[in-house]
Amino acid sequence: MTYIGSEPNHGLFHQQTFTGNGSTKSYTLDQYVADGTGILVTVGNIIQEEGSTKSYVASGNSLTFDSAPPNGDTVVIRFLGRAIDTKDAYLRTTKFKYVATANQTLFDSSDFNSRILSYTAGDIDVFLNGVRLDETDFTATNGTSVTLASAADSNDEIIISANNTVQLADVVPASGGTFGGNVAMNGTLTMNGTTPFIKSKSNLSTNHSITAGFNNMVIGPFTIDSAVTLTIDSGATLTIV
Repeated sequence: MTYIGSEPNHGLFHQQTFTGNGSTKSYTLDQYVADGTGILVTVGNIIQEEGSTKSYVASGNSLTFDSAPPNGDTVVIRFLGRAIDTKDAYLRTTKFKYVATANQTLFDSSDFNSRILSYTAGDIDVFLNGVRLDETDFTATNGTSVTLASAADSNDEIIISANNTVQLADVVPASGGTFGGNVAMNGTLTMNGTTPFIKSKSNLSTNHSITAGFNNMVIGPFTIDSAVTLTIDSGATLTIV
């Protein structure tokens, strides 16, 4: 098959489709996203703007429109960056929108929504009127501008989708680590380690209360620091072994 211009790029973006009925505003996504910037949404082939005061918002597997898509219109969701359950990072996608002037090739600085273009070279996708461009159709190397190989027409819509790695703080990996504060558990604790020892401090250095209906155990010898109070409510038990 022949093409006018560059051959379309074959991407790996997952796509989901709905049909509007004129009344439904909320839809369930079949993949999870960190927020609305992780998807590209079109209604009746028109790209929608993400934001609480704009066309739609999204979080987790929920997509909510400000106004219900018209009856019979096709709603297409393209997943640009899913929320990936990793121990220390996930991908967050930021979209920049530009409306071109005649013969414009350079897109930089503030976009249509006053966002300053910023990206990591090699981690962006560029869309022209909803069609994803091949990497040979643009130049994006300096992190602040994108130059098209062929000039855009007046009122062409350019969407630049920048993928950024967001580091998650205060996460203890499944392989092991240390908690600095209290840990609450509602399920069953199973320990399969090779060393059958449980360690605890031999003194109580902060005020503590044992509430009614709970049994507590501490390994002795055990002391309570001066000016520290241990309160045992009626109906609670403390066993020292």
